[in-house]
Amino acid sequence: MIKSLRIDSRLIHGQIVEGWLKFIMADEVLIIDDFIRESPFEKKILRFALPPEIDLEVLSITEAAARWTEISASSKRFFILLQSVDMLSRFYGCLLGSRPPLPPLPPVNLGLINFMDSKTLLTKAVYLDEREREQIKVLIESDVEIYAQALPSNEKISIAALLEGGNVKAPGNTDE
Repeated sequence: MIKSLRIDSRLIHGQIVEGWLKFIMADEVLIIDDFIRESPFEKKILRFALPPEIDLEVLSITEAAARWTEISASSKRFFILLQSVDMLSRFYGCLLGSRPPLPPLPPVNLGLINFMDSKTLLTKAVYLDEREREQIKVLIESDVEIYAQALPSNEKISIAALLEGGNVKAPGNTDE
């Protein structure tokens, strides 16, 4: 089962290991990334960043789409990571193109998305350029919930509301 799907430029780091993996009691971190899939060196570094009891798997975008039903139905608790909005958008495109239709995306948590000159600040840790904003809008219009939440103890911030300029409290947020 998919416990969390997060976009984070840093992939595995302290917030992930100490905050999220413990909170959701993850069995496995699944990274969806075409480049890292082909890099034994990158995979080794990421493996070292995880506690030994947590499995690591790295799949390409097409491999993850091909295994999406299996991953979604698994009894393993998956924490899924992607490095960018573009990778998520490409992955979602693969899911849409599949026959029969595959299980939908779970809510997407935007972690850290790094600053670049072409990007503007959306939340304390999320910088987006126009292309990424449009990709997120397409996902939201397709009923994918997207929010920002640094740690489980933080409030969820609705990305749809931020992009529309409205109330930022995300659906399903129990923090009052």
